Amino acid sequence: MAGLAPPAAMSERGLRFPIVVVTAHGDVALAVSAMMAGACDFIEKPYTRQASLAPPRAR
Repeated sequence: MAGLAPPAAMSERGLRFPIVVVTAHGDVALAVSAMMAGACDFIEKPYTRQASLAPPRAR
């Protein structure tokens, strides 16, 4: 699986885990797609250590 397929597949199966999508080439459309696929957060590279350790946003 690649891209947004894993969070979408997990969501379809009723599995609820916090998924953070990390990408080097993101835009608003991709961030929205990631959230709709079940991601709880979206981080664009390069990112700070603080961003990677911050708790995912509450849904």
